[in-house]
Amino acid sequence: MAFAKNPEFSLWGMDRCDRLNVEVLPFDAQDPCEHNGQSSEELEEIFHRGTGCPGIPHIIARCKEHIHGKNTTSFDCDMANHHICAFTFTLLERLILSEHYPDLSMEARKRVIEFTLNSNALYMGGEFIGQVTAAASGHDAFNTEAKDTSKFFNFIQLEGGLGAILRELCTGGVRTENYQELLCKLTPQHLNSQTHSDINFLLYEYTLCALDGYYACFEHDQISKYVKVILSNILTSDIPFEEIILPCLVQSAFGQYLMRKTSKLGESNVLEWATDLANMVPAAVDRWGKMSKKNKSSHRWNSMSPTKQSRLTSLKPLTRGEEFDNVQKTGSKKERNVLAVRKLDECPMCESTVNLKQCKCNLISYCSAECQTKHWKVHRAIHKKAMKC
Repeated sequence: MAFAKNPEFSLWGMDRCDRLNVEVLPFDAQDPCEHNGQSSEELEEIFHRGTGCPGIPHIIARCKEHIHGKNTTSFDCDMANHHICAFTFTLLERLILSEHYPDLSMEARKRVIEFTLNSNALYMGGEFIGQVTAAASGHDAFNTEAKDTSKFFNFIQLEGGLGAILRELCTGGVRTENYQELLCKLTPQHLNSQTHSDINFLLYEYTLCALDGYYACFEHDQISKYVKVILSNILTSDIPFEEIILPCLVQSAFGQYLMRKTSKLGESNVLEWATDLANMVPAAVDRWGKMSKKNKSSHRWNSMSPTKQSRLTSLKPLTRGEEFDNVQKTGSKKERNVLAVRKLDECPMCESTVNLKQCKCNLISYCSAECQTKHWKVHRAIHKKAMKC
């Protein structure tokens, strides 16, 4: 049952089978009872700006779906679905820990990776899948006085092994700190041998999303010392920068902030660009932790796709000039929208973010005197108003 390639047994809840009037469901079938996880993008952005936590609308959406019968349980007295999970994962754990069946032990580790890729197994497995993942990944061996890392490095050599650890890490729990310590032991040479999908998970889903505040289980002070090491190692590895690393940075609020700090942005020598970013990571992570929620929101706006920005036009950041116009119209700074954030400075002529210098009116910045001269006809009117004030 634990090793069947196309298992007909079900880790699905018995209540779900009852509702669909079937005996079993294929392992990889789409769960019609699973929540859609859909929430309002606008509501999510409002909560993120106000609280720094974007997950609240998602929780509200799940509660709404519970009311309509999705992702719920019938609370069978025999708890059959959970017993199947407990039996399966306990069997795998014992095989992994056994020294008598090395072949089966290896197959059990591979099977654990398969289970971590299945959302239903993660949902129904709960603490059992967390326990067997800890045994398979070398976490338990590391959590001793010997601090043995050999099982960890053996596990990440398996396809999807690193991703399995990261999925468990992102759920939070008591094992979080040890997992992060193990990830810090991944040198650039170790990272070079990982699949691009696992690197993407490590860089974006864990490191950048944790810094952006998408995980309630990660406080900045708890993760900062780990993400500094991990991010620096990724940037100094041989992982394709433009193909793998850059797209992740572009989609992240912290990634946008980090890229704006380098003077080598866009240079043809990608290696110099990556090295420059790596050198700035420690200080940038510290400054990011002290930054206000509104300033982070400005960087998050730049990380959104143009399509998403067009859907959230009511929350579009305001330039200094637009803020000044609003104050002139209302006559008071107190009447401005509390959810409004300021657009990050960029040259209005060439959109450069490097070597910017503010105009004397403090409403706009330019990268060069040439751009300032070209833009003077557009800026002149508001400049004179600002200088009078």
